[in-house]
Amino acid sequence: MAMRSCSFHHLGFYRDERAVEGFMEEIPAVAVITFAVTLFMISTVSATAMYLADLDRTEAMDRAKDVSAAVVSYGPLLVEERSGHLSAKALDDMATGKLQLKLANIGETRMTVREKTSTVSWEFGTTNRSDAADATVTRSVLVGHVSQDAGGGSSIVYRIAVLEVRTW
Repeated sequence: MAMRSCSFHHLGFYRDERAVEGFMEEIPAVAVITFAVTLFMISTVSATAMYLADLDRTEAMDRAKDVSAAVVSYGPLLVEERSGHLSAKALDDMATGKLQLKLANIGETRMTVREKTSTVSWEFGTTNRSDAADATVTRSVLVGHVSQDAGGGSSIVYRIAVLEVRTW
């Protein structure tokens, strides 16, 4: 069989005498397929990253809720063993390191108790991190301040406060 001569066709396509084109027609199709696969991979990676970030945030939120519930019922912090009634003296002792909060699985946690009617606040725990998923839970508590009255007795004055627990 004799070799057929090829003629150059405009736009860079080669055709032989039978009008059969060469491989150049497949280049646009390959480019479209490559672009589509690239978009699919980018969207898959993005969706996976968002899912994992949401999962980390959910775990941090659950831990923050658990720590918050444990703090408001932690015996050494309470006034007369009343849940949600925190002792100002115990908070002072925690802030100075005299009292340690012994709770399991608190991880990296930052706690703040801030009184609503004054500028008094107490902070404990890990310093803030900006590189991790975090969650914040707030709840109202009462902070009891022991005061001595003129007759030599003592009374407890409660102030409304906010307990903020932030976890990573």
